Amino acid sequence: MTRTEFDTHNEQKHSKWSVTTAIKNVGKMIILSFLLLIIYAFSAAIVGLNHSSMTTDFVATMTGTVLMVLSYTIVLSYPIIRSKWFGLRLILAISAAYYGLAIFLPQLDVILFLSYFENIVDASLATRVLLQGAITAVIFIPLAVLLFKKMRSKQQVEPNQSRSISMSKRQWVIKLIMIAGSYIILYIAAGTLIAWQNPELTIYYGDLIDQMSAVGTWMLLFQGVRAIIFTAIAFPIIRLMKGNWWEAGLTVALLLSVLMSTPMLIPTNFMPDSVRMSHFVELFTENFVLGWIIVGLLRHPHRLSGDDGVERRISRMRESQILAPFYPFAR
Repeated sequence: MTRTEFDTHNEQKHSKWSVTTAIKNVGKMIILSFLLLIIYAFSAAIVGLNHSSMTTDFVATMTGTVLMVLSYTIVLSYPIIRSKWFGLRLILAISAAYYGLAIFLPQLDVILFLSYFENIVDASLATRVLLQGAITAVIFIPLAVLLFKKMRSKQQVEPNQSRSISMSKRQWVIKLIMIAGSYIILYIAAGTLIAWQNPELTIYYGDLIDQMSAVGTWMLLFQGVRAIIFTAIAFPIIRLMKGNWWEAGLTVALLLSVLMSTPMLIPTNFMPDSVRMSHFVELFTENFVLGWIIVGLLRHPHRLSGDDGVERRISRMRESQILAPFYPFAR
């Protein structure tokens, strides 16, 4: 066999393997989608989460729920497939992403501002949703990790094989302030340019607009805190991902946007369809952009003026061979 024939054979073999793997992964996602739908209904029944808030349109409700479940499965499966981590470490990272983004943060708004939403949302609903999400995460995420064969402890990576994000405390503070500020700007821009372009929002919220304006500054500061929580959730996802930085960026952007916005696809009795879809587009857009900003800011240390740092001094000492005998201990 000539060199050219050998290369052609390897390319065909690799292409066949890639297609086969992709088909298997799609099949596993379909299985996981069915499992998530069952677990979702099972956990709702356990916590007594009735669906009185849903519309009587069964077809629309089921369509929205299926779309949500499929979206969840895809965006949660991809980082598992492309993960350098295995076992419990991976389960915790993906569980934090699911529970934090799909369950905790959406309900946090209701809990903190319940006095403003009491005429719209049942006060007991938030607690039940939090419990349902916890049950779903505990059952579904380990099943997903197991199905994609990422549970084997012998293949767990060493800490130094993960994507490194090394920054000084000063850099972290500045980056977190930049992320928080970016999200506040995105929150205002998306609300103004997308959601509030729909005149039905003004009719729907009515007097609530004036009430919420009294806590406007606190609401914006709260969005800054949410951005920090987003970053804490995204950090392990960035570290565990294989491939280029753009792949980590796309993964984080989709996790933030899809997990936060797709519940809006399910019709409810307490929110008109027009208002619901405006919020869906608003949430998806602002969180998708934020995901790229988070990864973009964390992808490199970005040396700041006056920040010489310990690493730079160690690098200079290595070059001068001062630390040569101790190099294994200094890295």
